[in-house]
Amino acid sequence: MVTRLPLILGALAAALAAGWLIYHLTTRNAALRADLRGAEATIENYREAARVANDQLRAEQARNAALEARIDEFAELEGADDALSDYGRAVLDSVR
Repeated sequence: MVTRLPLILGALAAALAAGWLIYHLTTRNAALRADLRGAEATIENYREAARVANDQLRAEQARNAALEARIDEFAELEGADDALSDYGRAVLDSVR
């Protein structure tokens, strides 16, 4: 019986070490999964922010294109090359 004691103690130590390792890896895995979910949520938030910013940029570009078209229409009107009054020049300068 005495010769089996070191074998039993060694098996017990190995089982405890394996149990600790399994526990450690399980808790670490859970923490990493939580971090991953947080990172995925952050990425999704950035994607949504980028989509909104791109939508706003496209809308602004459309407004600018419409204004450029209006400016071109006004430049083609009769009398567009005539001199402006001081009041008209002040209004035009304030708009630009």
